[in-house]
Amino acid sequence: MIDDEGLRTAIATAIDALVEVAEQLPQPEAKRDDAKTATLLRLDRDLLAELKVFAVQQRRRVNDVILEAIRNHLELHGRRAA
Repeated sequence: MIDDEGLRTAIATAIDALVEVAEQLPQPEAKRDDAKTATLLRLDRDLLAELKVFAVQQRRRVNDVILEAIRNHLELHGRRAA
């Protein structure tokens, strides 16, 4: 059975080994700040299907169609300059 001191030593050794391995891993590239925020929309399947059809007809992406609708709505209600 390991005593408290032995357990502490084993944990410290394991942590040191993990830190050493982590320091050898390649660092992720810094994300560029494009002043945008990612969001998540939960849409009904029927609504998404209609948006997809509309986007295909316009030869655009669904995301672009949604963003344009938001901009138009804000402009219509005087919340955003054209």
